[in-house]
Amino acid sequence: MLLQFIWWEIQEKYRRTTFGLVWLLLTPLSRILVYTIVFSFLLGGRSVVWGMESDVNVGLMIFAGLIVFNVFSETVGMAPGLMWANRSYVKHIRFPVEILPITTAGASLLQAFLGAIVLLVVKFFSVGHIGWTCLYLPVVFMSLIPFALGLAWVFSAIGVFWQDISNITQSFIQFMLFSSAIVFPLDRIEAVLPGRTAGLLRLNPLVTIVENARRVTLHDLRPDWFWLVVTFVGSYLFMTICYAVFMRSRKDFSDVV
Repeated sequence: MLLQFIWWEIQEKYRRTTFGLVWLLLTPLSRILVYTIVFSFLLGGRSVVWGMESDVNVGLMIFAGLIVFNVFSETVGMAPGLMWANRSYVKHIRFPVEILPITTAGASLLQAFLGAIVLLVVKFFSVGHIGWTCLYLPVVFMSLIPFALGLAWVFSAIGVFWQDISNITQSFIQFMLFSSAIVFPLDRIEAVLPGRTAGLLRLNPLVTIVENARRVTLHDLRPDWFWLVVTFVGSYLFMTICYAVFMRSRKDFSDVV
């Protein structure tokens, strides 16, 4: 049932478009082009910010970060209105409404998988090889999904009773975008922050996940296991607590929606 819901979610997103599911491949290609033009050519960030010799590599670095972030933003961003949008399922007391955020996460993961393929293909044509370390990418995402799902369960539960949470969620997502070392490299941000303040960046799980996604796909390096394990354990514990909160609130959903 979960797989069927994920497939319906993807079909619904592209059902009214001319190219349909072809956009799953066209979208990442167009984004790489845009990021390369804007952040490398127009803003001159190739050598000044990223310290790279290739314009394409700048676009790939940003796109690799956004592959991770888009899974997070779509899973969390849709959560506040999820129960209201599926009120017919919420009213059905036997339906496991806890799978609705998982459905959103699953659909965004499929798009991330196709985006990663496009990323690696463009990298191959740019530098001439693809490192075997890209096989670690699913391991990196194992830390992302618990964190995103935990927030999605909490925000979807709050959204049932207080719909203003939707506006707060969008502001939160924007904050996470600019504090996750996506548009700028992590070492550049750490150099600007004073003293030990730079270490606070690691409190944001997306920083570790984005950096490791870049390591395994673009730098041909193994993951930074210490921070990745710490992030995974923290995200899993966070998800467990959030799931408990969601399930405790669930019994009141049908009385509100």
